[in-house]
Amino acid sequence: MGILETSIQLFFLLNPLASLPLLFLALKKGLNVRSIALRAVIIAFSIALTFIFIGRFLFEIFGITLDSFKAAGGIIIILLGIEMVLYREKKNEDISSARALVSILATPMLTGPATLSFLTIKSFELGLINVLISLLLAFIGVSIVFLIFVLILSKIKMEYIEFISKLFGLFITAFGIEMLFAGVKKLIF
Repeated sequence: MGILETSIQLFFLLNPLASLPLLFLALKKGLNVRSIALRAVIIAFSIALTFIFIGRFLFEIFGITLDSFKAAGGIIIILLGIEMVLYREKKNEDISSARALVSILATPMLTGPATLSFLTIKSFELGLINVLISLLLAFIGVSIVFLIFVLILSKIKMEYIEFISKLFGLFITAFGIEMLFAGVKKLIF
């Protein structure tokens, strides 16, 4: 698997569409949506970048094999996909500050357990440089989507975004199943 495929998979895991309701909430509250989106992307990228380097050491510290982590990461990705498919609007009305919205967007929305698991596994499989390039490309994609969101946010119908997010969720669930079975298969045999 190459850099482009990994970047696309990572983009789907980051799922910027799932963040749209929080950006919409920020708009309704009169907050600076562009600033919130930009800060969230920078923080999420920093978390992901840090985890690429730390993930390898965590394997050694805890004595975890790549195959067991693939199985566990597959489960997390399956759960994320199912959550996306069964998306129900969450009540985020109690979130009123830009700082809180940035934190939620950065993690767990963009860089949650599924993304971090994926990055750790791919850093073993593809090497550090290829994963760093894939990460950069995926976050450039997320930044572009967020920029477009900011420009057209007041005109977007949430029903369309929910449909597309559910479609992403279906593919992510299937991807998680593949990862889970690849890890389990190697652990058993």
